[in-house]
Order: sequence, then structure tokens, then C-alpha cells
Amino acid sequence: MSITFVRLDKFCLFLSFSAIEVMDNTVTTMKTSKAMRTAAVVTGIAITVAVVSSVVMLCLLLWPSELPSCLEVEMSGTPEVGDPLAKGMTFYGYNTTADYYLDKGFSKISAISTTTARCLIPFESGQSKFVIVPQKAMVIPSDPPPTSLDAGDSTNAKTNVWLLNGEDYKLHQQLPTPGAHGGALQEFGGVLYLSVPSVRTGTFPNYDEHVNSSVWVWNDKTRNFTLLQQFALKAAKFSSLHVYNNELFAFFACGSALSTNGTYDPANASPVYKLNSKTGMFDQIQSIPTYGAFDMEMFEAGGLVYLGVVDATVGTTLFTWDSATGQFGDVQWIATDIQGREIQSFAVDGVDYLLVTNLLFGITLYRLQHGTGWSKFIKTQFLQSTLGGAHGITVFQNSLGTWVFIANYIEAGSTQSNPLVRTSSTVYKWTGSGLSWVTDYPSSASASTNVWANGSSILAAVANEATIDFKYDTESSIYSLDLSKLT
Repeated sequence: MSITFVRLDKFCLFLSFSAIEVMDNTVTTMKTSKAMRTAAVVTGIAITVAVVSSVVMLCLLLWPSELPSCLEVEMSGTPEVGDPLAKGMTFYGYNTTADYYLDKGFSKISAISTTTARCLIPFESGQSKFVIVPQKAMVIPSDPPPTSLDAGDSTNAKTNVWLLNGEDYKLHQQLPTPGAHGGALQEFGGVLYLSVPSVRTGTFPNYDEHVNSSVWVWNDKTRNFTLLQQFALKAAKFSSLHVYNNELFAFFACGSALSTNGTYDPANASPVYKLNSKTGMFDQIQSIPTYGAFDMEMFEAGGLVYLGVVDATVGTTLFTWDSATGQFGDVQWIATDIQGREIQSFAVDGVDYLLVTNLLFGITLYRLQHGTGWSKFIKTQFLQSTLGGAHGITVFQNSLGTWVFIANYIEAGSTQSNPLVRTSSTVYKWTGSGLSWVTDYPSSASASTNVWANGSSILAAVANEATIDFKYDTESSIYSLDLSKLT
């Protein structure tokens, strides 16, 4: 006998059940007596009732007629053998769609050889196209293979500059940046500035977190970066460059204190620098008290200028710029959750929003609300990932809408020294009042996905720090995106 059933919407439709054929065959072969024929019919009916009841119960168990809206899963497509993303079956606790969009919207066009890559930063000089790759550590050939993401030689780590040559990238320049943990690029006054935070120097397990971070400038004539300035900092994990009021600011998120117990160590503070137009160098204008900062972003919203500081030890705060003092003042705590990673602002239809990622919990969306004499960011949506690991944020806006790319690093509950590597990152889209999940895409211990317009094309650069078995020498990928197929 055969059983076939299909789920239409939230119901199981029983299409065909050929147990009657069993009864017919039984009756045909059992012709010896009327009683036996009667017994065969009764037996067939009993089998039919039992199987139908089992199927109905299975349908009720697997597909309840009513599911909470936050748990509904739209299933589509068939998982492919060997596909690392179980297509159509990815579940994050909120509405999802089939992962077959991944095949249609992402096309891999380049692979760059990287070692513990933290991000990929594109830029152009003349007709040439480059990608900058800050790297945290190098492999030590004589050492046993790494067993975590927290090993290797950070002293000799380099920030590599790759030049697009035809369809491939070739190594163009290497910058000595020990323990590079990120980077930022900003044009100002006709000069291209690159900031690189250094988290440590030394080799595993003997690291020193007191190390120079740096700012570099691009020389169009030599087509190379040259060192502009170094800053003696502690465990700088992120840097950003922002232009406001025709001035260039540089921020380095620093600190490695795992708790607030004991006496505060000022070395954990995160500095704010401003470019001096006379000297051409950066002057420190403020020090933000932090314990273990991972991100600092300056942005404008609602007529004010903010500095968002994500501190993995104590939470996320917003400072406002005071033009009278030339510093950041009034503070709003928007989260006290530990293990925050990055913050990013964006606006839709004139409304200002903030996104904050958390390695343990997921992504929180805040909306700027105004009252009489006050403005405040209020939590408006929380997107929880079952596996966790939300790290880098990239917001990309075009005629098709607002897209958010979240790079996933390690699974929630695991640690840098004992990690479970996340092997996919996530795309969300703005749907009118919040973000909805669109698809996952391949990555491996990724801290960053950078998305940008390249003429009529849209490209995405995915930084992969290591493989699931902690091979640091891996590839980072560049994809061509067709966002129209991800709607």
C-alpha cells in the first residue's frame, strides 16, 4: 500500500491511500469461504482505519493548525545532499523563507587567500581596484595546529593590500600591523586615511595587549600606504573614521577588563582623536572610560550628533556631542547586556534607527523617539538567532530597499578560546516596521561582511577568520549580489 499526503497552507490533505487494493487482493486470494472473505474485508477496514488515524495524528503533531506567528516557518524547496545550508529548513525563531534564494542572489566571483581576516575594505585609485585585509595572526609552522581562534603569531601579522588584476587579486602591499583586529577607510581633504586597531602582539600563549595601533595614508603616486601616526593603546579591537562639521575624527575601541571589580585601569579607556589641520596629525581630544570596548561609531540622528560605544563588559552607551566643549557628553544606556559587538545607525522614511549586535543573544533594533525637550532611542525589535554569534553589521540601501548583513562569528555559549565556529551569516530586509530574515550565506568565523555598489553591480566581501577546525590559512570571498532575487 502507498500513502501520499501534502501540506497545503496549515492543513494536511490526504490524497490517496490504496489500502482498498489490499482488501481486494486479499478477497481474491482467499476464496475458500464466505467467512474468510468477510474476515478479509473486516481486516482491510481495520487496517485502513488504523493507518488513517496514524496519518491524521502525525499531521496534527507535525503541523498544528495554529502556530504562533513568531514560530511559523514557510517551507519551500528540497534540501540538497551535501549543502551546508539545509535549504528551506533554517529556523531562527521568527518568519523565514527558503534558502534557495542563496543560489539565485549570491554569485561568488573572487576568492582571496587570507589568514585570520577580520574584514575586507574595498577602494579605488585611478582605474585600479584594491581590497584591504587586516589580519589578526599568522600561522607558526613549527607549532602544533591551533585548537581555537586565539592562537598564532600576532607580532608578524600583516594588513594585506590586494590589487584586482583581471579577474583575480594579487598581493600588492603588506603593512606591519601586529594583531590587526579591523580597519576603517575615510577620504578627507583629498587624502585617503586608513586606521588599523591592533589588539595584541606576541605569539601564543604569550601575548601583550599593550601595542601600537596606527593610521596610514594613501599615496596616489606610489600607489602605496605610508604610515602617518601610531598610538600606544591597550587591546584595540575596532576603529572608525568619521567626518563631522568639516573635521575628521578617529576612534579606537579599547580595553580587555572582563569585569568592573577592583580599581579601574585607565589603560582600558577608548580615545577620541581629531585631525589637526595645521600639523596634519591626530590630537587626542577625549578619553571614553571603557572596560572591553568592541565598537565606537559617530553618527547624526534627530538633529544631534551621537557616539555609540559597545562595551562587551558593561553594555552599550550613547554619548551626545557638545559643540561648546568640543567633547561628547550626556549618556544614554541603551543596553547592559554583556558581549555586545557592533553598532550601526540608519534611517528609513525620515525615521532614525540603531542596530546593536550581541555575540550571545542576537540583534536589537532601536528607534529614535522624541518628546518635549528630549530624544531617546527605544527598543523596537529583537531578532534572536538560535546559534548566536552576531558580530559585524553592514546596512546597504538602494532602490529595492534597506538591507542588513550580519556577520556571524562563533556560536552562543562558546568562547574565543573554546569556540564553535559559525559557518553562515545572515541577510535581513526592512519590511515597513522592522527587519525580516531573508537568507543565510556561507561564512566561517566571520566578523565582517562589506557590501558596496561597483558601477551597476553590487558586491559583498565576506571575511573568514578560520575554518571550523581552526585552519587560519583560508579564503575570504567576494560575491556579486542580485538583490532583486532576494526580495
